[in-house]
Amino acid sequence: MSRIKQRLNEETSKTSVNEDNLLKIGLVGKEKLLPILDINRVVNSFERFNVERQRSKHYRIIGTINPLVSNPLFNLSDSSKNNKYTWAGFNSYDFLDYSYPQDNDVNDDGDLTFSKSIKKYLLEKDGWFGYYDPNSLVSGLCNYIDMEPKRERFSFLKDIAPFNNQQNTPPVKNWELVITYPKYMDKKHKMVKDGLLILDRQTVEISTKQMTSFGVGCEHNLQIGDSVKITGTNGYNGTHTVVGLGLNNGDNKNYYFILDLPNTGSITNTSRFKKIIDGVESEYYFRIFTKVKTRESEIIETDDYETYQPGFSENFFNDQIVQFVFNEDIDVSELTDNLNRPLSELYLTIIKT
Repeated sequence: MSRIKQRLNEETSKTSVNEDNLLKIGLVGKEKLLPILDINRVVNSFERFNVERQRSKHYRIIGTINPLVSNPLFNLSDSSKNNKYTWAGFNSYDFLDYSYPQDNDVNDDGDLTFSKSIKKYLLEKDGWFGYYDPNSLVSGLCNYIDMEPKRERFSFLKDIAPFNNQQNTPPVKNWELVITYPKYMDKKHKMVKDGLLILDRQTVEISTKQMTSFGVGCEHNLQIGDSVKITGTNGYNGTHTVVGLGLNNGDNKNYYFILDLPNTGSITNTSRFKKIIDGVESEYYFRIFTKVKTRESEIIETDDYETYQPGFSENFFNDQIVQFVFNEDIDVSELTDNLNRPLSELYLTIIKT
């Protein structure tokens, strides 16, 4: 094996120096294998989300409103608006004037009468009553004009031309949205004190047998087989079993319940019933709602939300689908419901202005 000699540069020339050549290579890893058998437990993402949600006492409310509205009960008259867009408006010169190009209706005998103008011009389109402009000389001949209230009056977006608008009137809200919760209750109201008030009784027939159906002013929440206690009547007092719901034709099942009793007694203005559950009489009351608080104020305010139309959204009847978002965080800490329990539900309350 021969020896190899290498002559350094510094021995060849006194101006030469030896240089170290370094190649810098960085090793960077983005992935790492999990250690084998290092899994402690399986986490349910939904359960974890629910735990974290329950721990939070602040909420941001976002929702969508898909309205279904119409104006078949449009205004009959309105003197302040010269009856414009009302039933009486069809008696105006615009509709009765016959100076416009006439059609070939041989039954027309001179100027249109009020009844004829209604039959000719009053139309329904997508559930909205209105008319096409009778003046054939205007550029908007094919524009459909709603009767009042127009669809703008029901929109959840701001009405840029309100009904009683004056010059430079700012847009107005047709609806107010607010978040509420049940805070108080009323047990002394006539409808619920000592049980639900019975308002009506009727004879019904089940399997050829005559029985009695009792009617109340709100949903009774009864099912066939439930036990009820009747008081304040003549001939019906006592504990009975519900054998049916509704009337003979099957209507009003949520408001009438049937007992196997002949319709020979009578009810009074103090006739009531209570549902019995496991031997305990139910207690009835009205819940009274109030506005929820936010991080910034004791109660939510009318300017704490915005509404907007998401991307030209419309439903099948061409009504605008609107989204709303509350800009203030809802604060439910320290709030309790009418039974002094921590809040478990919030309500969106919509008020027509």
